[in-house]
Amino acid sequence: MRQRFGILCALFAVLIFLTGCGADSDGTGSGNGADSTGSEVTAPIETVRGDWVRVYTPSDPDALHPFASFHASATYVKDHIYQYLADIDPQTLKLTPVLAKSLAEVSEDGMAYTYEIREEAVWDNGSPITGEDYAFSMKAIKNPLTEAQHIRAYYPFVKDVQVDESNPRRFTVITDSRFFLTETALAGIDVISKEFFDPNGLLDQFSVLDFYEMGDELANNEDVKTWSTEFHDVKFKRDPEFIYGSGPYKVTNWTTGDNITLERKSDWWGDKLEGQGSAFMANVDKIIYKTISDRQAAIRAAAAGEIDVLRDIPASDFVEIQDGAYGITENFNLHTPDSYAMVYLGMNCRPPSDRTPFLEDKRVRTALSHLLDVDRVIENIYEGFGKRIVGPVPIHNKNEYNEKLTPIPFDPAKAAQLLDEAGWVDTNGDGTRDKEIKGKRVEFEIEFMVSNSSQTADRVAGMLAKEAEKVGLIINVNKTEFGNLTGKLREHKFDMFGAGFISSPIPMDMRQLWHTESWLNQGSNYFGFGNAHTDSLIEQIRITLTPEERKPLYDELQEIIQAEAPAIFLMSPTERLIIHKRFRNASTSVVRPGFDIHQFFAPEEEQMFKQEAG
Repeated sequence: MRQRFGILCALFAVLIFLTGCGADSDGTGSGNGADSTGSEVTAPIETVRGDWVRVYTPSDPDALHPFASFHASATYVKDHIYQYLADIDPQTLKLTPVLAKSLAEVSEDGMAYTYEIREEAVWDNGSPITGEDYAFSMKAIKNPLTEAQHIRAYYPFVKDVQVDESNPRRFTVITDSRFFLTETALAGIDVISKEFFDPNGLLDQFSVLDFYEMGDELANNEDVKTWSTEFHDVKFKRDPEFIYGSGPYKVTNWTTGDNITLERKSDWWGDKLEGQGSAFMANVDKIIYKTISDRQAAIRAAAAGEIDVLRDIPASDFVEIQDGAYGITENFNLHTPDSYAMVYLGMNCRPPSDRTPFLEDKRVRTALSHLLDVDRVIENIYEGFGKRIVGPVPIHNKNEYNEKLTPIPFDPAKAAQLLDEAGWVDTNGDGTRDKEIKGKRVEFEIEFMVSNSSQTADRVAGMLAKEAEKVGLIINVNKTEFGNLTGKLREHKFDMFGAGFISSPIPMDMRQLWHTESWLNQGSNYFGFGNAHTDSLIEQIRITLTPEERKPLYDELQEIIQAEAPAIFLMSPTERLIIHKRFRNASTSVVRPGFDIHQFFAPEEEQMFKQEAG
């Protein structure tokens, strides 16, 4: 088992908020035991079980529910608890079997995918993990009452799951159409225990086919309602006793605002497959996620020996650490692995009727894009740790990225021209542009929301606000609590926000972030971007199986996104992180979060915590 964030991001472009930064930079080098990709180079050493790893996190997860959680911080913790049929190997970047014996057997027409669960794979009580568990997991996702909109949008093509009557570990997933990420998608759901999450068998009367055919009708079924209410009970979201998966770790404590502690299971099924790949490594006895909202405090905690792994280090602090500040280089290796993250400033293209449509006109959005000197942002705020981007596709995905597009330039004069054309002019001479909207004269004054855990978003927003003021626009920067911010985004009650996408080496499915359905159902299209034509392009990408045929579709969609300017795209970052020197095999990866805790180990003489310490 390893951190499996790569496959998740291939399917679900997880939202992160502009921090100090969690979505930074392209890296200007690495040192202290790191190679050019940030991976530590060490001689082979026999793996030794033991020790604890204390990992910094800037905020508590919203929940540790298998499906009803949204934050990246939740995903990092869940990586140790739940498992997939197959996962992205952090070094080879290839899809690799985990619960499944092998990758899918695919039918000739590409519409049926057959898997078999490994004989070794069992739940904690010793009962086998079966095709029924997978079918149940898919029912839970497709259930219209499950708080899994961000996942469900990716599985409308799943028609049924048929379990082999003679071999309950073997099952076939039937689809209604061809999809270029079918195998990745099918392998990429958390497989959860039917027995644990539905002990009364309330969903037994329904098949996956029933949820496919009846859809919203089942929302009125009393058994479905009862099960759904129980499934979303707070105990399944944060009570250690009810956070239950097949992975190597279990949650033993969650103290809000302080730490989440996971302990290795003594009888984890994956131990029987030790040595057969990174998916079956789980070397450390205890993983402690230490919540520290202030990154300066987190750096000091690392220097004091209280943190072993620290990522998202602010660029200026990382440069200081490289130069010897805090004395951290004595005990830590510094790493700057590449990443598949993208930093952007989002805009509300389609606000609800009770909000002033400041940014409904693409000329206004484009004007704002011309008012941010992105090159200066990268150089001054991110210390050069960033490579400029033109849109939402990772620059590393060569088969999807539109290399013909050029960034929107910093051009205040062009911005002023576009604002004039859009009817935003200063009619009363007070220095602020205004416009008549619905019979009322409105001054241009908008809110830019940033997470209160951010150390750079307000600086970026401040740069934009300063330039905007010069052309008669008022932008007020509002730092707000993370959960409140995500709620406002889902309800479209905002003007601008700073955030990022986390993607992966797998070709990007644009549906979740850019399809209009993901705006209508409170999905991740916070911008309100899209129309029938862009939706059609997204659907064509999804059914086009060869990279060569998908490329022009990706290119056109990116051209439209740039023309419509739903966001100001800043950069593709590299990670900046430090890992304590006592750990061996602490290689880094482009797969988020940039390292794989399960592979860490410390020789006996270097272990800070012995097994008996707990």
